[in-house]
Amino acid sequence: MTTSVLVYQWRRVIYHGTGKRFLSTLAVTHVERIRKPTDESAAINPKQYQSGNISTHQRNRHKHDIGNYIRAIAQCGSNIDRALKIFQTLLDWGYQPTLNTFNALIAVANKAGNLSLCWDFMNRMKFEFECDANHDTYQILFTSMMRQEQFHDIVEHFRDLEQQCEVLRNNNQDTSYHRTLLCTVFHVLPTTLLAHGRLNEIDAAKTLFNQYFSALSQFMGDNASDAELCTKLRVCYNSMVNAMVSILTVHAEDIESAVRFLQQMSGEGKADDVLLLRYNDHHAFVSLLKSMSRMADKKRSSSSSHGDDRMSKMLSMYEWALKQCSSSTTRVPVELFNVMLTQCTHSRCYQHAFQIWNDREQLRVRPDAITYTQYLQCVVHSLRLHDIPALIERIIADCRTRNAYATANANATVKPKRRQQSVMSQYLATTMMWASIECIRHSQFDIDGDDGDDGGDNLEQQPTQLQLRRRPPLSPRAIFEICKYEFNLLPTIDMYNELLYFALKFFNYEDALQIIDEMIAWDLTFDTRTYNIFISGMG
Repeated sequence: MTTSVLVYQWRRVIYHGTGKRFLSTLAVTHVERIRKPTDESAAINPKQYQSGNISTHQRNRHKHDIGNYIRAIAQCGSNIDRALKIFQTLLDWGYQPTLNTFNALIAVANKAGNLSLCWDFMNRMKFEFECDANHDTYQILFTSMMRQEQFHDIVEHFRDLEQQCEVLRNNNQDTSYHRTLLCTVFHVLPTTLLAHGRLNEIDAAKTLFNQYFSALSQFMGDNASDAELCTKLRVCYNSMVNAMVSILTVHAEDIESAVRFLQQMSGEGKADDVLLLRYNDHHAFVSLLKSMSRMADKKRSSSSSHGDDRMSKMLSMYEWALKQCSSSTTRVPVELFNVMLTQCTHSRCYQHAFQIWNDREQLRVRPDAITYTQYLQCVVHSLRLHDIPALIERIIADCRTRNAYATANANATVKPKRRQQSVMSQYLATTMMWASIECIRHSQFDIDGDDGDDGGDNLEQQPTQLQLRRRPPLSPRAIFEICKYEFNLLPTIDMYNELLYFALKFFNYEDALQIIDEMIAWDLTFDTRTYNIFISGMG
């Protein structure tokens, strides 16, 4: 196999392959077959590469080969040994690693949870290969420290970056390195704010945000001609606002301050030219509603008036968040509806759930497993059982559509920007089976066509057309089989509990014993509900 063909096949597998293990194995096995420099002059020094004192052919060849190594390292996941082997092969062939090479290595070490190795790569990059870290490098490092709960170290390293920027600013060194360092400070600022929040330093977080909010506005004004940089800085600004709202709602539990802060950052009631930066993300609204829902769950009492008052506050906040998200450039998140539907289920305000569902339909926001599950529970509890069969059919059809879309684009040359994956989950499957049983149990869709429950003596008879319209389109067993074989869901004890309850409800003891045998075959541990269903059904 020639080198060009090998590199093409390698790049094709990297971009369109389905297994990281196969890809990383392929990289280690065939990485030696990438062309070796013919002499010592073929190896390019990083300073020589950055200065431009090389031919176009050398630059293109260096980019091409180093890019293949970087992609191979990035596909190693958390396998640090394999990534180190690829990196060592790169050095053995005489290629000089670049900043992106070390960023890929640090990312692999971060996924492996090895923070010390991240810093080893950082120091080696800086002192051995003379590569300056950028914002991506520090973002990975700060994320790794956040995962290890080293909040004091995050604050200290951020202060070191601040001091470096202050020294360069006092020396009037407005160089590209100074701008890169300042961008790094903006990128790691959200993580630093969250670290202050975890340390319960709310005032310090507010002071830091106010300090860098004005600095970020000034920096964007000075670099207004650079559209790519301004886009990145707006992302940093949204992340800063998300972090502050999370601190105010989760750690300080101050909802009113968070609302006022969001109104100020969104520029509500101000002209378009007053604020250069406006919050146009949705994560802060979702975080705010989640905190309100969590606090409502803690303070829920038996008094219905208090529950209605809390729900009305959440509804007003939901309407405001929906208005802000609809007016921004980003799409309305499905998490916004999930939080409200979940709260409607907990507070038993089922009529509000139908309005929220209609809002989602009008905005054409595609539901996920949580959306379907919570709405299905509201429909059952509100006794709108005639809507359940159509809703179950819609859920299964949606899952089939997304599975077919994902399968059709699995080996496509151009990947879609947004992948449509199946929304089916084990909890959703259990809820669908429970809803189907409730239809039959309330005799809304009686199996034999009668209004009463005759114990299921005519289960095996062929139904008439009228009975087919009245019975649920899918029985619990049919839903179980579809989820198990078509959507490849592993059965859980809750799913089998629903089947067992359905069998014993209609005195079908043979099916009940068969379900028990299946549960034993799947090595599922019986829970309290399993024993209660079996004892009450047999009794």
